[in-house]
Amino acid sequence: MKKDILLRKCEQLIMHLCCDLMIVVTLASGFCIKVDASDGVLTDEELSTLYSLKQEENNDSCLELTVEEAEMLMKIAYHEDHTDALSQAYIMSEVLNRVNDSNYPGSIKEVLNQKNQFLKTDSNEFKKVVPDVNSHIALYLIESGQVQTDFLFHEALAASSSWQSKHREVSLEYGGTRFYR
Repeated sequence: MKKDILLRKCEQLIMHLCCDLMIVVTLASGFCIKVDASDGVLTDEELSTLYSLKQEENNDSCLELTVEEAEMLMKIAYHEDHTDALSQAYIMSEVLNRVNDSNYPGSIKEVLNQKNQFLKTDSNEFKKVVPDVNSHIALYLIESGQVQTDFLFHEALAASSSWQSKHREVSLEYGGTRFYR
């Protein structure tokens, strides 16, 4: 196996939440960054470090997104479910699954702007959404291929008789959300 392929296979994202609300993101290659999670926002330096890590991987199985697409995914994921990074990664995966499904439009923006689906990208509410540290970690998990799902729909667990519950198969219940195929 090529050295770089082996390195990519070894790299796993490990997160540790410390008492002082500092998240240490460590890659198996030994590289660490510290993220101050007390305010839930990444600095420009931390952001560019995460993006440069993604670019250095140059993995064929990695998803390549434009900056605009990445921002849209982080905003919609944070808006839909901002409890943790995995919840947000699941929302991002759902959007991307729709993009890749022939029954839906072929771009992230078009999927988000479908009637009665997600928050419209040109709305004032969408423009005001500020993704948190979990949004950036979720994006990394999606782009690196560490989170892949078959979800096409989601709803709050509290929803009792929705269209999805009558017409779709439950794929996963996580946190306060039910995801459907």
